[in-house]
Amino acid sequence: MRQRTLLYLQIPLAVFLSIIIHGCSFTHTLKISEVPSLQINSPLRELPSKTFVINEFTDKRVNTVIFSDTGHSFVSDPNLLRIMRKVLIDELSRQGQTCVNQVSKDIPDYIIEGVVYKYSFGIGGAKFTRGRATAEVGLRLTVSPNNGSERFTKDYEGSFFVKGGFGGPTAIEMLNQAMLNAIRDFLLDKEFIEFLRKS
Repeated sequence: MRQRTLLYLQIPLAVFLSIIIHGCSFTHTLKISEVPSLQINSPLRELPSKTFVINEFTDKRVNTVIFSDTGHSFVSDPNLLRIMRKVLIDELSRQGQTCVNQVSKDIPDYIIEGVVYKYSFGIGGAKFTRGRATAEVGLRLTVSPNNGSERFTKDYEGSFFVKGGFGGPTAIEMLNQAMLNAIRDFLLDKEFIEFLRKS
């Protein structure tokens, strides 16, 4: 199980040997690799283009540890919030929306605030989940019209899992996909689209 965990997390060889032979305790940072783009067509494309400001995301996780194994802790990239915000901006732009940096009297149409409350990776050990690796990302998004009218708030949870641990995606690749799945659900959310239509 430990070797399989290390394969998922792609720990450098020197650390791998230390874990196997000495059992030394380390804290490792899992750097985020390039995040691929979503290949979707959101109903947003059917609406007149809106202008958004996406504020800096807030971290509401209890701690930044993604995964722990026999005294070894794996923590998230310190740039996680910035990267997730940029992914949301890029994906909104791909769906025909406009993202700007400044708020004025008439611009933007909406302000989006993001709260990350889950970012985790685990390998199941129970009978029915043995060898199954799962990545989960939880993102709370609040969309507020600039005119001060009622806002829209909803939690989006993306997950991605694989069975087995050899030759498959790494933990970071799985977490990236879970992140994209959460943002995909936001862009395809009928309640969110209806909110934009009415506000």
